[in-house]
Amino acid sequence: MRIAAGSLFAASSLGLVAITVFNLQGALGGGTPCPFKFATGLRCPLCGMTRATFKMLHGDLAGALQVHPLAPLLFLLLVGGMMAWLLLVATGRAPPLRARPPLWAGIAFVAAVWTVNLLFGTG
Repeated sequence: MRIAAGSLFAASSLGLVAITVFNLQGALGGGTPCPFKFATGLRCPLCGMTRATFKMLHGDLAGALQVHPLAPLLFLLLVGGMMAWLLLVATGRAPPLRARPPLWAGIAFVAAVWTVNLLFGTG
């Protein structure tokens, strides 16, 4: 029962993300509007991530790297994390729900992504 629930959750989450990306690309003609960029004129850490993911899903890795230089890495981390979680559930081990990195690591990661996006991305 636990495996079925975890698999259903992962599959539905992945499907929802895929449907959202494809629908947004068609409806908005290029990506999701960013409220931070609208308000400040600066790209946020994730500006361009939707378009970069769309390009990766269509096999355009060079285009994805141009829009957001860290998009392939972040995409692999997300998919790898989901696969690791599914493996833990499938083998009957309890996923570490409370295991999380320290706050400073999260802040440093967001700052690094933002810096790379501001310097090299076209967001």
